[in-house]
Amino acid sequence: MNDQSSQLLSLPEFGFLAVTGRDASKFMQGYATCDLNRVAQGEPLPAAICNIKGRMITSFRIAAIPDGLLLRMHSALVPETIEFLSKYIVFSKAEMADVSDTWHCYGCMFYGEKDYSDESLLIPVSEERAEIWSQSPITAANDNLIWQQAEIAEGLVWLAPESVDTYLPQMLNYHQLGAIDFEKGCYLGQEIVARMQYRGELKRRLYRGTGTINPGETLKLIDGSTAGIVVRSAADQFLCVLQQTDPKVEVRLPAGETATLSLA
Repeated sequence: MNDQSSQLLSLPEFGFLAVTGRDASKFMQGYATCDLNRVAQGEPLPAAICNIKGRMITSFRIAAIPDGLLLRMHSALVPETIEFLSKYIVFSKAEMADVSDTWHCYGCMFYGEKDYSDESLLIPVSEERAEIWSQSPITAANDNLIWQQAEIAEGLVWLAPESVDTYLPQMLNYHQLGAIDFEKGCYLGQEIVARMQYRGELKRRLYRGTGTINPGETLKLIDGSTAGIVVRSAADQFLCVLQQTDPKVEVRLPAGETATLSLA
């Protein structure tokens, strides 16, 4: 990689789950919200796994590897995801393993021409960013604030342990990120997710705001009633899920100041 054309950032919060074997794609097609046929053809995608109620139990990026699939997700959710899927995978010729010790995730911010010469997996994210998944440690900056701010600007929320079993994918805008395929057929929770898309009214939506606040903290409306919960923050930028539908909402932060939020 040409260090003069990009900036490499360590993303230690992420871990990896490998699904391998003859039935790896077939098995995951029944649980991931994205279309695994596209992934098998070499197109990494964001996705989620839901429970029977359509609530997300994890979210991730998924890419094909020679012996199956590799899922990059919050490191704390790798064991929980394996436990969740273990009761289903026994019927498939596929295996799961936590490979967080052998795979490492980095974020690459592009500055000029891109030049890749290593054998790591390059996962395009946008015109300005890519993830690099490597089985060998790479020298990278430990301060990834610029990466987190870029993801918040794009409305990206990766499920963390405190958010498990709480949100439908649409509440985190996964339907706008290409993480849900509404034509692929059945997967766990698909009926609820599809019903929300075509027949329901999304009453909890993702908003973006400016202010100092931590994930998990509660936002209040000006009248003092609970507005919602912060799901991601970096410096003075944050994303939250509110039980609102208006394009802009005024809220009060925990420190007392007010902030005007906009739909992400």
